[in-house]
Amino acid sequence: MRTGFASSISKKFEFGLALLEGSGVSTGSGSDRVDRTSDVPANPAQRGAPRPKGAPVMLFKGCVTEGLFKRVNDATSRVLKVNSCGVRAPDAQVCCGALHAHAGDLEGAA
Repeated sequence: MRTGFASSISKKFEFGLALLEGSGVSTGSGSDRVDRTSDVPANPAQRGAPRPKGAPVMLFKGCVTEGLFKRVNDATSRVLKVNSCGVRAPDAQVCCGALHAHAGDLEGAA
């Protein structure tokens, strides 16, 4: 991304690489990269009066979110559970077309 090579191929290619680059949770560069995901502990449940049962929630994982941003899905699920929500994921999830739309391919998104 820093060299500008991706944009010389196409804006869509540059956009795709930017998505991949932005999906990592790491520091450093090259061989010095360190994944920091495992260094972040989950917050323990707060002690106190029992909470009322929350609403049931369906968590749409999405094809890209689950593949590139799984930590976001996991964190979302933890937050919902700590707030007494019953979290489930739909069994049959299909492509919503968001990647196509964000890349400017509105026909492919349909």
